[in-house]
Amino acid sequence: MRLRRPVLRHDQLASYNVIDQMILTLHQQSMKSSAIADRLNAAGHRSPRRVPFTAESVRKWLSRYRPEPQHRPAPPLKEREWAVADLARRLNVSDTTMRSWIRRGELKGRYTDESARRLVVYADEAQLENLAKRLKSIASRKNAGEPSTTDLPGQ
Repeated sequence: MRLRRPVLRHDQLASYNVIDQMILTLHQQSMKSSAIADRLNAAGHRSPRRVPFTAESVRKWLSRYRPEPQHRPAPPLKEREWAVADLARRLNVSDTTMRSWIRRGELKGRYTDESARRLVVYADEAQLENLAKRLKSIASRKNAGEPSTTDLPGQ
């Protein structure tokens, strides 16, 4: 009779390297998580709790034990277009605030091609100066203790 030592994490399994390589190879072949789980189970592999793999356990494995994928290169921007994060950083506001302004029509935004679905915002120098002035005005009112609205630029 063979004894099996209980473990808490996948990386403590004796078969960790075999399972990891199998998951990575199948994932790189664009196999779905449920199909990867089926293959692992058919090969006799089990999770640390000795239960069969599921699609969810494969997704968790990939998120915990695989390095982050390389980010896609940013799409080429047209003249006076900004990546949301870049403009937010320049104006010292959050990405969420930028997206709120776009959603409300305060700034013009567009999505890049369908595969990337990255949001970019159009802002010329006059708009940038106007936004900076409004944000500075909000900050000075906050410092003076006056109530202010943080959801500008529409005021």
